[in-house]
Amino acid sequence: MESFAFSCHLGKYLVKISLGNFCFKNQNKRVFGYCSDRQNCTSGFCYLEVEDRGDCLVFKNDIFGGYRLYYWEAKEVIYVTDDIFNFLKVEDCSKFEVNEYEEKFYRRHGYTSGDSTFYKNIKKMPPAGMLEISATGYKVTTVCDFARIPRTPDERQFRIAVESCVERGLLPLKNNGKKNILCYSGGVDSSYIAQKLVALEIDFEVVYFWDRKIGTMERSMRVAREKAKKLGKELLVIDITDKQEENIEEAIRRKMFFDRHYSKIHFYGVAELVKKWGTDIVMINGQNSDSILSFGPSETKLTSYLKRYLLYGNSYFVKSLLAKIISVTFKINLVYPPHTVEKLISFYDNFKYCLLYDGRDKEYIGYLKEKILSFQEKFNFSDLNNFYMYLKLFSFVQGSDNQIVIQSAKHWGVQLVMPFTNSDLVQATLKYKDDRKELHKPKYVLK
Repeated sequence: MESFAFSCHLGKYLVKISLGNFCFKNQNKRVFGYCSDRQNCTSGFCYLEVEDRGDCLVFKNDIFGGYRLYYWEAKEVIYVTDDIFNFLKVEDCSKFEVNEYEEKFYRRHGYTSGDSTFYKNIKKMPPAGMLEISATGYKVTTVCDFARIPRTPDERQFRIAVESCVERGLLPLKNNGKKNILCYSGGVDSSYIAQKLVALEIDFEVVYFWDRKIGTMERSMRVAREKAKKLGKELLVIDITDKQEENIEEAIRRKMFFDRHYSKIHFYGVAELVKKWGTDIVMINGQNSDSILSFGPSETKLTSYLKRYLLYGNSYFVKSLLAKIISVTFKINLVYPPHTVEKLISFYDNFKYCLLYDGRDKEYIGYLKEKILSFQEKFNFSDLNNFYMYLKLFSFVQGSDNQIVIQSAKHWGVQLVMPFTNSDLVQATLKYKDDRKELHKPKYVLK
């Protein structure tokens, strides 16, 4: 996939741009990332639109922040890039002032807020953001088109909407002349996608990336293999245990610099697929189903149920009791948040996916509270669930495993499809989901 580099002067500013994964050009607009619909790229899960308006440059990204964009200004030069090391060396970063609150957030969660890094100067474009650069400098605005969607639980309509979103994401793969490869764990998400691929008569392979050092993966792999056989598929197992190649390690350091997650499985896994089939492949991944459909732990075990109860349950007494038990277990003073703002802070800065409040660090909490209040002022959310969804997209979705899947595909230059990462699915979830059903049967809409 092509890269794009461009420099221009706007007033006193020199603007330097370096972007990867060029997709197509339409008049004065360039689109980057993964976009199968040229007429409606805004429905995509990972895209960046760059428009040259003559007197200004305008950048717009997807609602999931999938196409990661960084920008900063230094000595009347404005840098815009999807990889800060296109312009910087690692040692250059020591010159930037550290954002201590984002650094703490990063240490706690492995990623930073949707509009920030742990350097004050280097910013990220927030999900559904717009960066405008002109002769007067730059400004960033954001939109949220689901802030006031009313909740009317309806399982039938929910199932129809989910099926429609997933099928729309998969249909371009039919007779595409490429090797379609589904990352298959045998779990709810990948099994749902596999069933749709079969129903749509789309040819595909199933693959499992395996690290033998992760003990739970062997059982998961055996389950995936058995379920693949029922689909009439032979599971291809890619063993990446102890893989160590300097060029791939360097790619992980660069691409995942602001996201501390276990990235080797996908970076090395995709590398092996490219060795086998070349880059003319399409990776299919069920990432973000949990985040969008369930807001968190979706396993059937008791601990996951209790975590969901903190979010969806009715009894304040039970939630308070759970807070005490967790506090004693982990030797940390946590409480069930009594007020809306504390609930939002707890959701954003959760402890092990638990909606529990830790208010000890007043300055850190103040930093998070200021962000959250600015969202409410900007978007005027009508419902707590709508606000939760925005916070999930602003933080976890665009900062966690989502980036591993996207960055590994970008690095190896292969196509990527993520059927659950769909803006229409976000809206359908907010409109039709039944929280009581979600509590007892997570991701019930896929079962």
